Amino acid sequence: MGSQARNPWPAFRPCRAGPVFRVPFPLLLLIALLTALPPAGWANDRYAAIVVDAVSGEVLHQARADRRLHPASLTKMMTLYLTFQAVEDGRLSLKEKIPISRHAASQVPTRLGLRAGSSIRVEDAIYAVIAKSANDAAVALAEAIGGSVFGFVARMDRTARQLGMTGTSFRNPTGLPDRRQLSTARDMAGLARALLRDYPQYYAYFATTRWTYRGRTYDSTNRLMARYPGMDGLKTGYVHASGFNLAASAVRGNLRLIAVVFGGVTAASRDDHVSELMDWAFASPRGSYLVAYGSATFLPFRPPVPGRRPGLPAIAMEAGNEGTGQGSTGGATMVAADTVGAAAEDGWISAWGIQVGAFSSPAAGSRALESVSTLLPELTGSLRSQLAEVQTPRGPLFRARLVGLSHADAVVACRQLEAIGTPCLVVPPETAF
Repeated sequence: MGSQARNPWPAFRPCRAGPVFRVPFPLLLLIALLTALPPAGWANDRYAAIVVDAVSGEVLHQARADRRLHPASLTKMMTLYLTFQAVEDGRLSLKEKIPISRHAASQVPTRLGLRAGSSIRVEDAIYAVIAKSANDAAVALAEAIGGSVFGFVARMDRTARQLGMTGTSFRNPTGLPDRRQLSTARDMAGLARALLRDYPQYYAYFATTRWTYRGRTYDSTNRLMARYPGMDGLKTGYVHASGFNLAASAVRGNLRLIAVVFGGVTAASRDDHVSELMDWAFASPRGSYLVAYGSATFLPFRPPVPGRRPGLPAIAMEAGNEGTGQGSTGGATMVAADTVGAAAEDGWISAWGIQVGAFSSPAAGSRALESVSTLLPELTGSLRSQLAEVQTPRGPLFRARLVGLSHADAVVACRQLEAIGTPCLVVPPETAF
């Protein structure tokens, strides 16, 4: 696929004889736009691609992004989303051991080789799904959360609808072949954004490049993380019906990108194409602006330490209409933190918050906080107001936040506000930035 991604237009060369034609500037501009991103993979009917700003969701490139194709092991991103949800809700704990059923043990490769009647810690199962793409571990998680694979798949589909994944239908938690299990590049990019947005405290798992379990070491299936600067996840996938798929995220300056490619002919050509797409997006006029002046600040973070809660990743959520104070969330910046120790755990859990806008004056921010507080009467007693000033190229902004919540309560509060048209973002503990 890498060879298909070259400029398909012949170079303009002066003629040795005959008249010289001057190409009008508008035509040159049109040609430049058409050749900026070549139609790599269009001869491959399994090909689709999209590149988005991880924060705003702005699409920087797309090709067949709504075509329903086989997601393969990108499916496991939803399995992990629901696993993180279960841990946050208290239905599972990272150190809890879950049983391996006969059905889980019978999954075809790739798998960890878990035996029926044995057990595995939830955190080890997460590592196995991410680093090894282990189908037996994915099924074990599904059965522990949904009671059965059938119950879990129903939960997957329900969550997909809630996340706006209108082109997706799940039939299993692994991504193993099923002609009815379909998704789109756009939907998978949305799921990747949801993982970053809703469960940032677990995103560091996706940065795992090597994991050891019972004396055996496994390298991540995402080889691109080792050679593409700034890449820290997410998930690879392959079945014959899909070709080689990849959902990837990388950061440069103030811009985090998510790229999804379906239908690679080989893993290497898929990786090369993702690299090309991201290089183009970062270097494009829009990408360059976002890198330099974007509304989010991202920093690299350490991979998690096995057996401990992973550190907060460098994630930010900020709207592009800086300074307007109208519908702008203005940058709930999440900066990387070290792994949180047990001594700080209780305070960390109850220190989440929500951000309801970024305003050009403190008075406007205070009025917004007072208004939103009346909409959340059940939380008023546990909340405290916060105006965080940040300097931007257009002048100061004041981020209006209500803090003092658990992560789960912050997510619920934002959903309540968004349901009535009030912009809202979940922000991490203040100790993280």
